[in-house]
Amino acid sequence: MEWFAAALISAVLFVAAAIISKKAMEDTSPLFFTSAIMLISTLFYLPVFVYYFSLSQISTIQSLTVFIMLSVIANVIGWFSYNYAIKNDPVSIVMPLNRLQPVFVAIFAFIFLQEALNVRISLGVIMASLGGYVVLVKDPKHLLSPFENILSDKGEQLAILSAIAFGIAAIADRIITTNLAPEVHTFFILTGMSIAFNGYLYRKNGKKHFKNLRTRVKMDKKAYLSVGIIQAAAMLAVMTALSLQDASKVVPVLQLQVPLTVIAGGMLFKEDNILIKLLGSAILLAGVALVAL
Repeated sequence: MEWFAAALISAVLFVAAAIISKKAMEDTSPLFFTSAIMLISTLFYLPVFVYYFSLSQISTIQSLTVFIMLSVIANVIGWFSYNYAIKNDPVSIVMPLNRLQPVFVAIFAFIFLQEALNVRISLGVIMASLGGYVVLVKDPKHLLSPFENILSDKGEQLAILSAIAFGIAAIADRIITTNLAPEVHTFFILTGMSIAFNGYLYRKNGKKHFKNLRTRVKMDKKAYLSVGIIQAAAMLAVMTALSLQDASKVVPVLQLQVPLTVIAGGMLFKEDNILIKLLGSAILLAGVALVAL
């Protein structure tokens, strides 16, 4: 069950990063914050990459170039779509739709990787997605509200696109990490995303972007550095899990971020919809248990 431990550690680390990020993101955009964190993560992760990389891996990397590029592009599209979805629509609509990732991963894994999709795993994937969805829906009386304008609302469409993109990335990462050390591939992901985000903001704002980046990091150095290190560790844990187990099993376990975030933030006991959130968490945990068996 090493894969489960790695996936669980990743979920916990992502929650820790989210909690620390909350204050740091109060007066800056998610896009800018992500660009800074990815750059910091890449710099801190560089020694790990140097330690695990060897010249003998070059031929393997060359044979996997298409999948590595696919993973980076899919991750970038997923993050951009998610950020712009939040910009267009309320978080209470975007996040539940984004939590449908396990469903897309299971479908893609079955089609492209021939991963087993029996009744137990299928039920677990559906329950993990449904549980995460229920916990994050703001109004329990209108559970289908995030889907109400799916054909016309740009924010909802981008939220679904982000879930699909992350699903594709997970499939590519599974293919890569079964042939290349996850410690090496993690560096490619972090570097690719750092170049994409910072390149986009540099093109948009010029040198002002990096000036703002230095200023913001200096103002809240502890938060930025902490999140950068934690993010890198979380990404490595995900890649390690994917190198050991099917993507259709790993991704549902990552859904544990949802109840952990709610509990850690104190939301579960302060909001009005306590029972529905408890129900959603129970469904999610049952789904994860079915997948992990």
